[in-house]
Amino acid sequence: MSEVDDEPGWTRVELRFRAMLGVETLLAFGPGVEVLAPDDARQALARHAEATAAVYRRP
Repeated sequence: MSEVDDEPGWTRVELRFRAMLGVETLLAFGPGVEVLAPDDARQALARHAEATAAVYRRP
């Protein structure tokens, strides 16, 4: 893990995961974390977030 100061209030952290399951654990942070790369990780997290949001949109 490495950290780089970025925008005020944010810290850029580089993490490496061996499997996508590890990346999915970042969903627990909600909007407090943004995955910048790779694109397949961003897409997977977006799909999971959209599926979760759909559950809460139901009456």
